[in-house]
Amino acid sequence: MLTINKKSTAHYAKKYAGGKGHNLYLLTKLGIKVPEWVVLPPMFFEEFCLANGIEQKIETLVSNEHNSPKSIATDIEKLIMAKEMPAELLKAIENIYLPFKSKALAVRSSALDEDGGQFSFAGQLSSFLFVETLDKVIESIKMCWASAYSERCLVYRIENQLKVTDIKISVVIQEMVPSQSSGVVFTCDPVNQDMDKIMKMKKLVSKTKSLFKMQAFKDSKKLSLVMN
Repeated sequence: MLTINKKSTAHYAKKYAGGKGHNLYLLTKLGIKVPEWVVLPPMFFEEFCLANGIEQKIETLVSNEHNSPKSIATDIEKLIMAKEMPAELLKAIENIYLPFKSKALAVRSSALDEDGGQFSFAGQLSSFLFVETLDKVIESIKMCWASAYSERCLVYRIENQLKVTDIKISVVIQEMVPSQSSGVVFTCDPVNQDMDKIMKMKKLVSKTKSLFKMQAFKDSKKLSLVMN
């Protein structure tokens, strides 16, 4: 089963890598130094569901209007986590993991309809950091798949009249770097919506895991605005 990496075609990467995965692909193609990465396209999850006979069960759960988003999310997560990774997928993941074996990894959800021009799923899908064993990688992949049906995602989809069935979800596996701090760049000023300025959060001293939590912003250094 084909994965997505820096050697993939632009068409294949754009179609199947999801928001996070496609941006990694574009950065790499620009020659920017990016930690090694690979993306499992949505076909991995589709094959997982098909092999375990849970595809229809998921569709039934999300289609039942009497089920609350919270109960749907809980039931789907239990359903996915209880199933074994099929032999073909397990072998593929083992081969993907081999070059990363001695490294800490980030395993991150990458939905195919996230962060578009009109909608944003930022912060709603799961990411797992400092994953260091094959078993934990497999567990994290399954949790990423399940997060596509999290309560937050389902509520957001319902509120924005997006489909809640047949959700396409990819997973990024990427080498982590031993960073001392992390930062964020907004391509416009999110406070006053000024499109002519870039806002940089300089040297957040908090751990990466709390980067998008309020504490990270409280601990951050001075904000700076830079003209384009």
